[in-house]
Amino acid sequence: MRERRAIVVGAGIGGLTAAIALRRVGIEAQVFERASELREAGAGISLWPNAVLPLRRLGVGEAIEAAGHPSTDGSLRSWTGEPLGPAVADRLEGTFGAPLVVVHRAALQAALRDALPPDAVTLGREAVAVEQDGAAAEVRFSDGSLERGDLVIGADGIRSRVRAAVIGDAEPRYSGYTAWRGVVSMDASLANEALLGESWGPASLFGVAHLAGSQAYWWASVRAGKRRSGTGDEEKEALLRRFAGWHPTVSALIEATVPEAIIRTPLYDRRPSARWTEG
Repeated sequence: MRERRAIVVGAGIGGLTAAIALRRVGIEAQVFERASELREAGAGISLWPNAVLPLRRLGVGEAIEAAGHPSTDGSLRSWTGEPLGPAVADRLEGTFGAPLVVVHRAALQAALRDALPPDAVTLGREAVAVEQDGAAAEVRFSDGSLERGDLVIGADGIRSRVRAAVIGDAEPRYSGYTAWRGVVSMDASLANEALLGESWGPASLFGVAHLAGSQAYWWASVRAGKRRSGTGDEEKEALLRRFAGWHPTVSALIEATVPEAIIRTPLYDRRPSARWTEG
């Protein structure tokens, strides 16, 4: 029988994981990425048990867990540091069979890439159109080249060209929230004093979790209107003003973060679609 072929557009976390899964069931999956090099945007990511378990089944869980840090001590607090409820992370493995793992996005992407053959990912190929006939689906790239397969999977972000071809919906909508993220090296004093987990305040939150080694990943979210990003120094100053008066962990982590490591992201989403396929 002819081996079936899938074309995956996008070499982020979703696209690489899809390719690994398809190849495990005998489908030749080829990933095409518009960037000339793989550089995962962002800082850390929390992998809950319902992500860790399938990654284990795909054979990449061990490498990802080794690159990350199991979270067992996070809790929910108020903006002043008062506990709002018991920590649950320490009970996850006993309940679900896997821990909550916090890992740097770049390390996660690297582990997924290493699980694929070298020729399974092609960089520098930007998909611009998707078409199909009765026999196959076809992706057209910006350089004029074509790739045909039995299946095309869109993993090319919130403004996906594949999604547009399948669903044809409108532009994504601004959620009303903006997020900031950063990775910081903690000295012994900060590591001992930091309140891990999430702290909630008026229309805002701030969270922190350990990464591997002495690093920590922090994230913040604020209800805010859309605006253009400032320089790293401007974003750092804005965060310090916004979270002034919160418990000391918050300002200490922001202060310890070099401005270039602070990432500001307006949060967009899309209305749920009942249809995920076409033809």
